[in-house]
Amino acid sequence: MYGKIYESTFTGSMVGTGTNVFAVWRYVIANTKPDNQVELNPRILSAILGTTDAEVASAIDFLCSPDSRSRSKEFKGRRLIKRAEFLYFVPQADKYRGIPNERERRQYFRDKKREQRERLRRGQTGKSKTVKHSDS
Repeated sequence: MYGKIYESTFTGSMVGTGTNVFAVWRYVIANTKPDNQVELNPRILSAILGTTDAEVASAIDFLCSPDSRSRSKEFKGRRLIKRAEFLYFVPQADKYRGIPNERERRQYFRDKKREQRERLRRGQTGKSKTVKHSDS
């Protein structure tokens, strides 16, 4: 899988939380499944990220905690909600997955403009261009 990282990630309420929180969050973004769930096992993540199990567990705890300064007030600003051992729900995944990146946005508008031109072309060729002459 992959995920989009937005610049607002680095300017929001997570500022100053440390590299482990940002590393775990990037892992979450890249590994969240279509059902908005992600598996986070601190032992596996600590090996991947090159840190300790305790630091990963602390970062996960932070991401599960309410955040009164979060831009998103849904779920009290929580970024993760624990569902089962090592399984977490990512409440904002659909919202951010649905935001097109700049390239996708430009392609969308190119496609719409092409469709508009095609409709105009069909409309012009379908009409007869009759010119009325007056015999005066």
